[in-house]
Amino acid sequence: MITGTDRPPRKVSVCIGCGCDDLHACRGGGFFEDEPCSWLAVDRRAQLGVCSSCSDALPAWRKGNRELSPKARQAVELRTLRAAPRKPPIRCPGFRPPRRNPLTRRVR
Repeated sequence: MITGTDRPPRKVSVCIGCGCDDLHACRGGGFFEDEPCSWLAVDRRAQLGVCSSCSDALPAWRKGNRELSPKARQAVELRTLRAAPRKPPIRCPGFRPPRRNPLTRRVR
């Protein structure tokens, strides 16, 4: 039996124009303003494509250009930085946080 944790990691395709991907669609790429974009062309093996918001990149795609634009490269780098594991806070030896009384409320 295959459960959700037994599956291999999914390969995510990235748009060469804006940097959106399968999990982070850009808005305004559909027929309506708030509709998410969709793929106009996608190569799942190369993990690259052109979304409906970047239709101006489609002629370059058809000519064989598979390089990320500077905007797309920046978007991918920002998502990678956000997904990086964070360091745990440094605690001094013997430090114990003060106990909170469950009957009192915090005042902000």
